[in-house]
Amino acid sequence: MTKKQVNQPHDKIIKTILDNKKEVILLLNRVLKLKEHNIILEEKDIEKYNRKFITTTFENSEADIVYKIKNENMFFLIEHQSKIDNAMSYRIMKYSYEIMESAIDEGNLHKSEYEYPKVYPIVIYTGDQKWNASISFEEKQASLHGLNDINWLKYGLVDITQISENDLLENNSFLGKILLIEKSKTQEKIINSIEKVINTKLTQTEKEVLKKLIYYILKINIPQQKVEEFLEILERKEDINMQWVERLCNAFDEKYEEGLKNGINQGKNQWLKQGIERGKSQGILSVAKNMLKDNMKVEDVQKFTGLSKKEIQNLKLQCSKV
Repeated sequence: MTKKQVNQPHDKIIKTILDNKKEVILLLNRVLKLKEHNIILEEKDIEKYNRKFITTTFENSEADIVYKIKNENMFFLIEHQSKIDNAMSYRIMKYSYEIMESAIDEGNLHKSEYEYPKVYPIVIYTGDQKWNASISFEEKQASLHGLNDINWLKYGLVDITQISENDLLENNSFLGKILLIEKSKTQEKIINSIEKVINTKLTQTEKEVLKKLIYYILKINIPQQKVEEFLEILERKEDINMQWVERLCNAFDEKYEEGLKNGINQGKNQWLKQGIERGKSQGILSVAKNMLKDNMKVEDVQKFTGLSKKEIQNLKLQCSKV
């Protein structure tokens, strides 16, 4: 029997992301539709179940990620698949059994009020063809014709071939952004997806993960020049971001004080608020003009200042006339 290779580079990236509880909660809400059942799970409610479940049949296979609800016998098994596996429902059944077996309380097993552990399996599929394997164990079982099947284990499926690019990008999930890149199979699409992800809001940790993904994995699929360009953008973006955050804060402070002073000098309470707000607005406009003079993109100026594209275009015209 062919054994599944573990610890592939793509698996490591997915596992790294799923070490973040925030990403796991977003995934659970999406796949299990917790909100529709009035279930509210937060990061503080779950914990990593740090055990590997090596089954007898799949000696070289291991369950990717297992989380559990704190102080409860409820588990979330998350598997990553880059290829369709027609034995997946069987593997999920085996993994789930191993998890339940590890959590069984032998001392209370025979008590009527004792509840067995429960496993909620999820498979994240990042292949290029639509998933067509059975997601239910009983569907693959032999059965007597006309006899109702016993309801058995099913797993939730995240099939990225069925998720739109906008959904992957707009969801406040770094995993979704990485899955967009995983979804891209041609060189052109990979480059296009990386560009879109880079232009989204990323934390420093997410930037580091993205840089590793580009440098260690994706560089075999895209030109070296593009690899260097993307890495340089990620480095430069951090420098530019910090630079403009600092300048924006300084401008706010300066114009706020100016607006406050002007409002007080006018000696009328009803003008005080207007004076302060005018100072804030002038600070934003001042920073926006400087950003445009530094040839920053309109999208970046918009993100930092909150101005509309029309307002920024008007400022751009003003700057060109100076």
